[in-house]
Amino acid sequence: MLDRLASLSDYARQLLDRPHAPVQPPIRAELFGLQRFRQHGRSLARAQPVEAQSPARGNAPFFPRVDENLASLRGAFDYIALISQSGRYVSPAAEWLLDNFHLVEAQLQQIREGVPRSYYARLPKLAEAPLAGLPRVYGIAWAYVAHTDSVLNSDLFTAFLDAYQDVDELTLGELWALPTTLRVVLLENLRRVAESIAQNKVASELAHAVWDSAETLSAGDLDVLFATIRERGLEHSYCTQLWQRLPGERTARPPALVAWTEHHCPHGPALIDQAQTDQAAANLTVGNIITTLRTIGQVEWADLIEPVSRSLRVLRELPSFAQESELTRQQITHAMEQVARISGRTERSVAEAVLQRTRASAAPRGPGTGADLGKTFESQTADAQKAFANLVDSAAKNAPAGSETAVAVMKSAVAAANNAFESVQKAVKQASDVAEANFNAVASTAADAAKSAAPRKR
Repeated sequence: MLDRLASLSDYARQLLDRPHAPVQPPIRAELFGLQRFRQHGRSLARAQPVEAQSPARGNAPFFPRVDENLASLRGAFDYIALISQSGRYVSPAAEWLLDNFHLVEAQLQQIREGVPRSYYARLPKLAEAPLAGLPRVYGIAWAYVAHTDSVLNSDLFTAFLDAYQDVDELTLGELWALPTTLRVVLLENLRRVAESIAQNKVASELAHAVWDSAETLSAGDLDVLFATIRERGLEHSYCTQLWQRLPGERTARPPALVAWTEHHCPHGPALIDQAQTDQAAANLTVGNIITTLRTIGQVEWADLIEPVSRSLRVLRELPSFAQESELTRQQITHAMEQVARISGRTERSVAEAVLQRTRASAAPRGPGTGADLGKTFESQTADAQKAFANLVDSAAKNAPAGSETAVAVMKSAVAAANNAFESVQKAVKQASDVAEANFNAVASTAADAAKSAAPRKR
């Protein structure tokens, strides 16, 4: 039947001839504000149990459908470009895709560089359907994209992550994987919208081809074509275009297509209204996706991610940490991640052990009996030192080859923090000694004056 429609493009013929693959709906849900995102962050964390220990997945895929999505987008781009070159109308959403496809193609390389496969393998995976086996951050990014219509808003994003971690903390590796994961989910969303645009264009093209061949098509032929288009869920776009081409004036012997269209597409104005609503939503979503893909490469992600990391909040309490260069801070945080991973502890507990160790080593003595307080101080210091030593020893024993650097960096971080605390302590002690000497001198003078003023016995 399709062979009889001479004006039909090769892309349309291939899509209508191949096995039916339904277009998935866009990743789009109710838009959330700040308060609603905080609520959703906590509820999502409770609904996302993580695998106790990620099993070996030798043949596990990378982020789902990355290559497939790009191939599908290339096909949609080629077809929309063909329609545009033929002089037919293309929507603003289609123009967004045509004008920015170079940005879309660049995403694949950026995704592979942002999260290499070895990095991906270490990300905590979800334990339950529908995203079982996929990284937890994939589910987080999916929820964020759905409830913002693909817009990146730093306030909403950080509030969402912060609320999520009120229930279940994310690792630094997960937080740093989020920019790349957002790219993956945005490409998935763009693929869905682009496929919908392309397939609706195919339905519209088929309707034009049917009108071009109207004199040769019977009602039976039209029923066969309609069954083909309905199997793909494109009957609304098809009927909308058929109805729009109905002649304003009727001839004495109109083709069968006129009566067929009036019977099968009786609500033409309503179809047009719905098509315009759907097109406006697609225009907005595609524009948001392209803008956000561009923004992801421009954002200073450290400014968004570091403040919401619970382990970095602990490390920032070390005076030496803020004073270090960015490279040194990165070395310390990478070492913390590695020590946590090989010791079986959370990153926050490792950071807290470092902080406790350095504070105990440099804590100034309080008022009281010097000997007793000295023993108490030494005992507390010894306990903290022992706890940290046990943590480092455990990490060292369980560390795979090549992990020695991480342990060494953590020890260096503690040493640097100790030096910073000791410098502060020495300054405080000097000031305290001066104050104590002044206090003793004043007290002695006051005592002598009191003795002189006291009445003598007669």
